[in-house]
Amino acid sequence: MLANYLKKLAAEYSFERAKTFERNEFANFVRHNLAIEAKKQLIFWAFDLQVKSSVGAENWASVPWLGFFDPLITTSATKGF
Repeated sequence: MLANYLKKLAAEYSFERAKTFERNEFANFVRHNLAIEAKKQLIFWAFDLQVKSSVGAENWASVPWLGFFDPLITTSATKGF
C-alpha cells in the first residue's frame, strides 16, 4: 500500500498545490496516512525510527517529503545531520 500512497503523492501533488493550503484534505493525507503507512514498513526493524511526512508548514512546500529519523540523532528534518 505504501507504493500506492507514493504514486498518489507523485501524481496529485502539483494539482493539489494549486489549491488552498488550509484544511486541505490531500495535505492531511500526506501528513498522516502516508507517514502511518511508511511506519508499518519498519515493523521488523531492530531499532525504532520516527517517520514524518509533510507538504509544508503554513504554505505548500516546493517538494513534499517523507523522512525516517533516528531519535538518537534527530527528530526533525531541519536539525541533526
